[in-house]
Parts: sequence; structure tokens; C-alpha cells
Amino acid sequence: MIQPAAVPATFAGPAVLPSQTTGQQPAEAPPSVREDPSWRAPSLKDIVLADLVAWLQPRLTRTIAVINGKGGQGKTSVVCNLAVLLAELLVESGSKRRVLVVDLDPQANTGLDLGHQDREGDDNGEGLEDAILRGRPLHIIRDVRPQLDVVPSGDNLELLGADIMSRVTRDGERAWLNLALALAKVAHEYDWILIDCPPGEANIQKLALAATRWVLIPAHLDAASRRGLAKVSRRFEDVARYNPALELLGVVLFDFKRTMTRPKDGTPPRPTGQVVRQRRRIEAVLSRVGADVPVFDAFIRSADAVAEQCRDRGQTVFELSRSTDGAKWWEVRKDRAAGIVLASDAAEAVGQDYEDLGAEVIERIIGIEQLEAAA
Repeated sequence: MIQPAAVPATFAGPAVLPSQTTGQQPAEAPPSVREDPSWRAPSLKDIVLADLVAWLQPRLTRTIAVINGKGGQGKTSVVCNLAVLLAELLVESGSKRRVLVVDLDPQANTGLDLGHQDREGDDNGEGLEDAILRGRPLHIIRDVRPQLDVVPSGDNLELLGADIMSRVTRDGERAWLNLALALAKVAHEYDWILIDCPPGEANIQKLALAATRWVLIPAHLDAASRRGLAKVSRRFEDVARYNPALELLGVVLFDFKRTMTRPKDGTPPRPTGQVVRQRRRIEAVLSRVGADVPVFDAFIRSADAVAEQCRDRGQTVFELSRSTDGAKWWEVRKDRAAGIVLASDAAEAVGQDYEDLGAEVIERIIGIEQLEAAA
């Protein structure tokens, strides 16, 4: 990962980025194109934007935005459970690196899932608003779990969508990179940054997509969820100028009944019913928008009681399952304990779903990183 680096003077913060109306002359045309009447010298604002994008991108390579154009698709649950899983992996490996959760949704449900809402450090999104609109340092709650930090959200972000448009009018389109710039200044501390995005606020989603390398989309079984998926794909076009490296990591099916069939040939059980049908429908949507990305094999099963208990207690499924008796699935898998995992223990089962998803996410990202490094 990239070590701390001095921010270029012109990139010191969103509030001090050069104005579009500088009065300076455009760059002189290179000799090879001076005689081409269609050639237009880039303006200063184009040059500055390109330089800022080039500076930001290598600093945000492990940033994942979890997004869907419709609410109730499991975005916050996916963010919080993956974040806790990734942080625990770092702790177990002996790494001093950390995981950061950025809550961009004014509903601030990460505060419920991780248990920091209305506690010390919860500023209701004021610090995040200041970072995006005024270039101030991010307000970060440290160690909501070991090696897991959070940038909290809340009512202070209710008007962020309109306020960022005012900044775009004043400072130019570089303002769409204000969140990316704020994150880049702290990214050297983190192995992973996960962004929880609101479902319906287009301008806030645009800020997130301009700041992330990867997009993960949870999807349910209804038609509205598939429309939300198509809506997100259109957002990619809106930010291509500010984030050409943006890539859809994949789609995860969320809140599905886990019905399996056991083939007679001895191959592993495979999902049937609604999971198979929805996977095909989502693959058709992805094909229509030209997205060659996977629908992850792992999917998150339906467990309303588990979700309710997690939010009431401010715990992830891993933590909830630890409060049950007996050896846990991750202890059995890692030979830390002997025992049989009870299939009736819903929290442990959902925890395994998230572990499977986390393994696929990590494998896909690292695989792409290795291919890019070898190119």
C-alpha cells in the first residue's frame, strides 16, 4: 500500500482548489497537431483535474463502495459484516493495518449495526460534511472493533446532495472528488475502506463512485432491485471522467431462502429455486448494460430474526453467534475446537455466508491486482 504522501499544493483541500476562471491562457498546441483545425488545447481546469485524478487513484485501490439504487437491499449489513471480518483477519495475521467504514447514508444504520450510534465520537455526520464541503480532516471514530474505524453519518448529511452541487458551481467539477481527496489523505493507514452508500441520493452516490476503486451491489429478488442495479450502472457513466479506474466487482444475492439440492453424482450441493431464477435475471440485466462481472457464488440467506437481533444489540452476525453455546463454525474450520456446527443456529449459518462472500471478494480483488501488476 502507498505510504503517506504530501498532497500537491493545488490539491490541499476542496476549498482551495484552483478556480476554473483563472484567466490564464490555454497550453500551446504540440507541433504535431497545431495545423489541425479540430484540435483544442486543454484548458487549465482540464489539466488540473487530470493531475488530481492521477494522484488519487493509486491511493484508493482497496476502496469498495456498496451500493444499490433501491433501499432495503442489505447494503449496511454487507458493509458492517465484511468490515468486521476483514478487521479480524488483519488482527489474526498480526498486521497493524486497519479497516475503515465510511457511512454516507444520512440514516446512519452502520451506527446501529456496529453499536456506536449516540455514543462518544458520534457527531451525526458533521465531520464528514466538513471534510467534503470544506476540506477539513475526516472525523474518525477509532476502534469500534479492534483495528476497525468508522466515519459516522447522520442528519448533518441530509442536505449534502444539494450542498455539493453548490460546491461544483463554485469550484468546478473537481468538487466531485472532494470525498476521494479526504479519503486519500488517510488511506495509508488502511488496508480496506468500505463505503456504505444511500439508495436514492444521486449526488452522494456520485461522490462515492468518484472515490472508490470497486463497487459491490447487493440485490434482492424483486423487480425494483433489478431496476436499482441498472440505475447504478448508469451512474458509472456519470463519473468516468473523475474515476476511469472504477470497476464493478460483482453482485451478491441478499436475503434468499437457502434451499439446496444434492446431486446424485456426489458433487457439492447447489442452490435451487429463487436463487437460481434471480441469478439468471440479474445476469441478464448485467448483460444488457455490458457489464462482464460475476454474480458471486456466495449469497446471504434470509434470517429476519438474526438481522433484528444484530441491530438491536449493535453486533454483527459473527459476534451474535459467539454468544451461543458450543464450538463455532470458524473455530471448527480452523481446528481451534472440536464439535459439530448445529445447522439450526441461524446466526452461525449467516456468518458462514458472509465468510464465503468475503473470501470471494478478497480472491477477486487480489487476482485482478496480480494481473495488473504483471501487465
